[in-house]
Amino acid sequence: MGQLNYLAGGEVGWPDVGQTYRDPAGGAVVLVLSAPLLAGVLRCGGVAMIAARPLPCSYRSRTGISASLRPGWRYSDPVSGLVVRCLRGGSGHLSYAGRPLTAEPMRGPLGGQRGAQ
Repeated sequence: MGQLNYLAGGEVGWPDVGQTYRDPAGGAVVLVLSAPLLAGVLRCGGVAMIAARPLPCSYRSRTGISASLRPGWRYSDPVSGLVVRCLRGGSGHLSYAGRPLTAEPMRGPLGGQRGAQ
């Protein structure tokens, strides 16, 4: 993986760990936590997501968006190994290489299990 093969416009490639991607419609933003082992296209609502700069700390999310993607939640593709964390919610569903990503709710304030010592 090591090289940025994933290009804007929905070309097949490998999203790199640490790269952020956004929905071109301006909604969802995700961060890649684990790179996939198989090439594919990361999509939100059927539209290819594009590589984007991380959001500034001062960014204020738009209100009134029907968020089917929830900030803090992890989304994964067990087939390829891709794991992303939603940084900014939005509408639509995430998919990779045509497969829907599985949602994993955030567990506790920092993503760990509640009550864990």
